[in-house]
This record gives sequence, C-alpha cells and structure tokens, in this order.
Amino acid sequence: EVNLTPAAEVHFITDNIIYNVERLKKQEGKDIWLVGGGELVSMLMNADLIDEMQLCYLPIVLGQGFALFPNKPKETVWKLIGSKSFDSGAMLISYSK
Repeated sequence: EVNLTPAAEVHFITDNIIYNVERLKKQEGKDIWLVGGGELVSMLMNADLIDEMQLCYLPIVLGQGFALFPNKPKETVWKLIGSKSFDSGAMLISYSK
C-alpha cells in the first residue's frame, strides 16, 4: 500500500502543472523531484522546465511497449551524468541539459 498523504516536504500538483512548477523553480531551496510518466515529462520538456532526468530501465518485455515520451516533446540534447546497475537487472541512467 502506498502512502499518498502530503507531508511538509511533499506536495501533490494536479492542476496548472506548468504554472506551479515555474513558481516552485523561482523559490529558494533545493531540487524539485517530480515523479510522473511520459506525458508529464513531455509537457515539462516543452516548457523547458527540466534540468536533469533519471530514467530507470527494467528488464521486462511488454510486447509492443509504451512510448517513453508520448506527447512528442521538442528535440533537446542531454548529457549522460551517471548510471547505476542493480542486482535485479534494472539500470538507473541520469542525464542533464
């Protein structure tokens, strides 16, 4: 069971996502960690609001699979900044702009 109770350092954004992320980026503080699928990533990439992204690859075949970025974000160039493999076969790949 997943605990979806907001805490002082956890905020759920479901409306006006671009506006709210822009507002958060202007505030003092550390990084903003967003969790979401390809639709969220595409939306934020098109608004130039992502500085770093981490992709987790799992060794599971899903038949036809799903598009990583379904909403066709604008073309951008990313630099590999790190990778980590796990005993499960999963890989975490980190990129920055």
